[in-house]
Amino acid sequence: MSSIILSYSLTLPQSIYPYLDYLISINKRKINNWINNLWNNETLNKLKQTGKALTILKKDIKNEEKWIPSRVYRNSLELTGQILRSQIERKEIYEFITKYPCTIFWNENYLADYLQKSPLFVLNIQRQIKKQFKKGYIEKDYLKAVKPKFDADIFITSADDSIENGQFKKLQFYRKNGLWFMKL
Repeated sequence: MSSIILSYSLTLPQSIYPYLDYLISINKRKINNWINNLWNNETLNKLKQTGKALTILKKDIKNEEKWIPSRVYRNSLELTGQILRSQIERKEIYEFITKYPCTIFWNENYLADYLQKSPLFVLNIQRQIKKQFKKGYIEKDYLKAVKPKFDADIFITSADDSIENGQFKKLQFYRKNGLWFMKL
């Protein structure tokens, strides 16, 4: 029996937009506060582990504001972890280049092959360090040189909200004896 998963987007009623704007502003504020608190080597080393960032960060960050729904809290925490995880590879490249300053002028493809990293990451970090070099000082510590900031109007639903965990209704279409059936 084969199954097809059908997904589609819905237009939300205009009346809830002010509430969503408010929730998004809270989300941005919370994520930026968490990033500032978690921006250290210890947290980045924890996030090198496999698994959801939510489970790793939940031990360090508690939901003090009980009026924020737990699903919003969990998804915001997962997004915070994803933002911090995205900095781990950049940090490794940055520290290598600052340790060996001549690599600023290497071809990004050659350096990317050497480091086994993305050429685009390498190029962006080389440009960042060149800008510092022009100002006359290269900051050796990546945590001081870079301060990640979240400024997007998005929510994620990948923390632990899934069909498998019963968080969404599932419509399943299947075919039996040439007839199509829908199961909720």
